[in-house]
Amino acid sequence: MAKTCVLLAVLLVIPSRLSADSPAGLSVHAFASSNSTDPQVTTADSVIAMFAAEVLVQSHLLLDSDLTTDSVIGDNPPAVNGDQGTFSAYPVPQNVRSAVNMTIVTTDKAAAKKPCTLQVKGPNSSSYTDTTAANIEADMCCNATVKLTSSPTLKMEPTVRGYAFNTSYVIVASDQDALPRRTALDGVNCATYIYNDLNQPVKLPQNALPLTEAAIEATQPISIKDGKILGVDGMPLAIKGVNWFGFETAVTVVHGLWQGPTALTQDFQNVVLRIKLLGFNTIRLPFSFQVLLNLQPRSFTAQCQATTWDEMKRSVVPPGVNISDGVMPPDLPARDPQRVGWCNDALPDTNVYARFLYFVRYLAANGFYVIIDNHFNVDSLAIDQPDTWVQAWTQLLKDIVADNMSAQRVMVDILNEPDSRGLKYVPSSLPGRESLHVSKTTLFLIEGSGQLGSAMNWGDGFITDASAIRIGGISDPNPFFTALLGRPYLNNVIISPHYYPPSVSTSTDISGSKLWEKMTLSFGYLTKAGYGGHIFPVVIGETGTRFETQGDVAFMEDMAAYMRVDNAANDGLHAPIPHMVWWDWNPNSGDTGGLVLDGWTVILWDKIDFLAPAPAVAAAGCAAAVTLGNPWNEGAKRMNTVSLAINNTGGRAISAPWTLEVCRNSYAGSNKAWNWGSAGGVTVSNGVASGQVTVALQPKSNNTVSVGANIQSTNEGWFPDSVSVNGTKCTIANASTTSPTPPKPPNLSPPPPAKPSNPPPPPPPAYTCDAVVLLGNPWSEGAKRMNTVSLTLSNRGAKPIAAPYTLEVHYKGYLSANTPWHWGVSIALKVSNGVVSGPVTLAWATLQPNSGNKVGVGANIQSADGIWFPVYVTINGAKCNIIKG
Repeated sequence: MAKTCVLLAVLLVIPSRLSADSPAGLSVHAFASSNSTDPQVTTADSVIAMFAAEVLVQSHLLLDSDLTTDSVIGDNPPAVNGDQGTFSAYPVPQNVRSAVNMTIVTTDKAAAKKPCTLQVKGPNSSSYTDTTAANIEADMCCNATVKLTSSPTLKMEPTVRGYAFNTSYVIVASDQDALPRRTALDGVNCATYIYNDLNQPVKLPQNALPLTEAAIEATQPISIKDGKILGVDGMPLAIKGVNWFGFETAVTVVHGLWQGPTALTQDFQNVVLRIKLLGFNTIRLPFSFQVLLNLQPRSFTAQCQATTWDEMKRSVVPPGVNISDGVMPPDLPARDPQRVGWCNDALPDTNVYARFLYFVRYLAANGFYVIIDNHFNVDSLAIDQPDTWVQAWTQLLKDIVADNMSAQRVMVDILNEPDSRGLKYVPSSLPGRESLHVSKTTLFLIEGSGQLGSAMNWGDGFITDASAIRIGGISDPNPFFTALLGRPYLNNVIISPHYYPPSVSTSTDISGSKLWEKMTLSFGYLTKAGYGGHIFPVVIGETGTRFETQGDVAFMEDMAAYMRVDNAANDGLHAPIPHMVWWDWNPNSGDTGGLVLDGWTVILWDKIDFLAPAPAVAAAGCAAAVTLGNPWNEGAKRMNTVSLAINNTGGRAISAPWTLEVCRNSYAGSNKAWNWGSAGGVTVSNGVASGQVTVALQPKSNNTVSVGANIQSTNEGWFPDSVSVNGTKCTIANASTTSPTPPKPPNLSPPPPAKPSNPPPPPPPAYTCDAVVLLGNPWSEGAKRMNTVSLTLSNRGAKPIAAPYTLEVHYKGYLSANTPWHWGVSIALKVSNGVVSGPVTLAWATLQPNSGNKVGVGANIQSADGIWFPVYVTINGAKCNIIKG
């Protein structure tokens, strides 16, 4: 029987990182029939109705190997001639690299058991110069043709339309037109269809959605004060965001809504809930005006299998984490009704513009901040028809702020990576900002431009240093910033660089001090010195990685350290940057992958771990399990054995020797140690026991180093307040159990005479709850010293503690608190006389009896004396047992 194959292709953006975006262009769907040798003609809608497979195409600009972004600025940059007064501009890349991901459907059942060849023919106008492929052999064949040959072990999955397999290839071509024109599977032609041409004149919308009452200025919209972003509650906000692309593609909605069979992944309301339960508070939506205004929406309303709350909650917790059956995640406050057994029934199918407005309003109504991003890489309207682009933006903003909830929560990313199409810091290149100021409260994100020669990637580039501009031959943003200082919307502007690691940016590996200097030069200075005295908040609008290379791991860890102003990354020239928007949710992003695997169900926990609980994790991390012995007397000295088991939780080895410091105010001396310092003890000064360890710590807890010492204390306390490795604080766990008395060292003084017996002390209080307390690393907010205080609560009692309940955390130095999570969310936390208090109101936060579940809460708290660990914690007035986390 003759074979039939299907090849479906769409020019979707797997958008937006340096060298990782496709140009505006065509979207292609194709299928093959055994009855044809030439491309057949049919309607795109019929193709979509028959097949749901897709090909994703994106374009990457390549840099010449001798002009990497790393080497342009330096002692002898290649762009500088012998005469330091002259320079040549950074060269414009001439080649284009495109990555094509494909799903091929065939009716040939035997295809998986034997090699097959797929031939993909590009346009005659292109010239392909190189190709590579994933999981399949790729060769150049003729002009603009790629030949892909599989092995007999090709992975194929049965579908209702046939047998499907996935592959991808990368080409280097003379232009950006990477879409296949003809395809053939084992010599059988697959017809190719132009699904839509996005380069059409834009027609502005008319009454796309019924509008609410006229726009009014929100009483508490997201805002900026003194370089800090304030949320709708008026408290400092940390943007914890994720990109979710699709509205800039021919899919005409966010991607993934095709992924059944259950509503867990197929229904957009469930996906939004999963993102919320993972802790994200912001979603960035790339869009194209050509898609919003020209395309007919593809319908994703379909029957699907219902999902359960149990499946929902287990989909957003790491493997091995047990959750009590009685604990359910909270539902969203505004869940639109739809037919039972159907997915996406509430999603408008009238037109894409109306659908986009609905989606923005839905997210805002459910507590998200929303960044709408005109994805310039695939939408050239801004330079093709600038006046129309301004009109389209103005209309869209008016329609968005007409909804009061959206007006409070929506931010505008005016133009994604403007240098991807050669725009620079000149007035003619950046049209329309004045006209877009249609709401006094809307915040705008500005991306860097025209500095690719000195930047990590497109969207980075805010260098105003005159020497660096001259040496790099890059665009000068000083006139732009000078003009901005006089604009009425100055305090609405957020600086939003895109910052990707080497695997995405194509820069050479960069980390440590070299990376930190680069970040400060580009945008870090704007958070502290500012420009002209004005401090700007910075939001990393895009970053992401697969964490597959050591260069990426080092880059991401060191970028995180910079954002937190940790240790060596604290150059004194930048403030903390707590805002990051991860690229992206979608697993079909070719260079970074997503936060979920290809089935859109399984969470990639290594990425979530990097993002939680703040936008980044420490460049180095460690954990210390502490075991105490039983105290004894040596003359007038009270001694005890302090043993530590140290693990390196970071991504890079800590080479020996390294310094271990164990701190407690009462430590006064040491006379013996093992694997730490000298045999005669460790150095003790001002409550700090310190010494070197000569065994390396392997990354990711691949080994444990055991050390210890006999330490004198001036009171009966030996458990450390902090443990650090090379200056990085470790998490501390109490590993002590009922321990036998350690053997006494020789030549001990006799114990003092026994004292007359006293009445036994009163029994310890019968605690009804446990509170595991974990502190972060302190930082400064002006004159305030702040730290994150996280609590994990559980109920020891036999009856549930129903939400709402009142949580109080006590320490005399507490002065103020902000940015709480799961605690005092709707009612601001109160701080009075050293007591931070507020209700825990979420229904799912009910504490089940017999420690049947754990509830995590916390807040950023100001302390007067640099101490944050509480003296006690109460729930509804009853004291909890406090455990150091």
